Amino acid sequence: KQSIGADWKRAALAERWLDDPQGLPPEKPIAMCRQTPKRPKLDAEFNDPCWREAEPIVLRSDRAGDETEVRFARDAEFLYLSVKAASPSADDGVDRSAPRPRDADLSLSDRIRLRIDVDRDYTTAYELTIDQSGRTHDALWGDRHWNPEWYVAAEADQGVEWRVEAAIPLAQLIVPREISRAAWAVSIQRLAPGSPSSGWTGASLQKDSPDAYGLVLFE
Repeated sequence: KQSIGADWKRAALAERWLDDPQGLPPEKPIAMCRQTPKRPKLDAEFNDPCWREAEPIVLRSDRAGDETEVRFARDAEFLYLSVKAASPSADDGVDRSAPRPRDADLSLSDRIRLRIDVDRDYTTAYELTIDQSGRTHDALWGDRHWNPEWYVAAEADQGVEWRVEAAIPLAQLIVPREISRAAWAVSIQRLAPGSPSSGWTGASLQKDSPDAYGLVLFE
């Protein structure tokens, strides 16, 4: 008899709750992605109304001073993302206006990695990675041949924090009209050389475990 792992049991209970959201929510963090009537300006300053209204997703870390906040918003065309990451070395001397290569090697960078599982099968996911200078890497479950067009702005304050703001066309992820009332499984990690990783769930960060994902619910 094959046993079912506790992480998959929790994923099944989350699916039951999504089908009939009564009683207590599942043992997964949940965040709302609200619709914005006004498209934000991609300048990594977060002055737009959509960011003031969005609830922050705070990544859990064992290291003091490693605070990271992520927010989502969307309209009919784009998924918007903002990241604010505390960092004593935020001013890295990188020219943020320089051309950015596609699928840059970010292994030596302070970076945020998103895995977006739009159908919640916990088997494949879109992977979007942004480092503190705004360079990107994208893949479909490790396959670099998935090359979406998306847009990123980056800024940093010396010794304080780095910030990125991104717009991802929904058509690169789903049929846009299907976004209303959707629920995605999303994994968010901050990775930096020589530092412990931080994540949204505070649980297993193995990409093949459902416990690495929270739920993002769309208006």
